[in-house]
Amino acid sequence: MGKSIFEKLGLVEKGDSASEALNLSKTLGLNDEIPFTTNNSKEIESDTTIPVETPNSENLVTIDEIYNSNNMADLTRSIYKVDEISKVLPETLSTSSKRESTIGMLKVSNINIKDALTDGLTRITVLKSVNDQILKEDKTNIEDAKTRIDELQNSIDSLKDKINNISKKSEDQVALIKTEEDKIDAIIDFLKPKEDKDLSAK
Repeated sequence: MGKSIFEKLGLVEKGDSASEALNLSKTLGLNDEIPFTTNNSKEIESDTTIPVETPNSENLVTIDEIYNSNNMADLTRSIYKVDEISKVLPETLSTSSKRESTIGMLKVSNINIKDALTDGLTRITVLKSVNDQILKEDKTNIEDAKTRIDELQNSIDSLKDKINNISKKSEDQVALIKTEEDKIDAIIDFLKPKEDKDLSAK
C-alpha cells in the first residue's frame, strides 16, 4: 500500500491511524475560507521594491545563479513549497479543493500565506529585473560589436582602395618608363640606324 498524502509531506508518521489523519485534516482547516485574493497579490506586488544583483557571465545565466546572487537560494519556505505540496495531492481533486488543501498544509508547516505570495512576487521582480539588465547589456554588446564591424569594414575598404591605387600606380609607372624607353630607342635609331647597329655588332 502506498504512502498517504500526509506521509509523503512528512506531516504524519507511517502507521498513524485514520482518526489521526482525520484530526490532521481538521487541523489543516481545509474548509476554511481562502485567506487571500487576487487583489491582495496585486497590493503586495505594488509594495515590492528590492535591490537586485545581476550575475556577471558571458554565458547563459541560470535561475540558480540568479537566486544565489540575490540571497534567494533557500526554497524551503518559498513559493515553490506551494507547488511541491499541490503536486502531492490527488489529481482527482478540483482546483479549488487543491488550493484549500495546500493552504491548510502550509499552515501546518508554519508557512505564512502572505509570505509565500510575497516570496513569489519578489522572485518575479528579481527575474524580470535581471532579465532586463541582461538584455540591456546584450544590446550594448551587440551595438559595440556592430560598431567594431563597421570600423573594421571601413579599414578593409580603405586598404582595398590603397591596393587599387598602388596597383594603378604600378601600371602607370611601367607604362611611363616603357614610353620613355621607346622614346630613347627611337632617338638612338635616328642617330644610328638599325643596320649600322647590326654591323657594329659583328
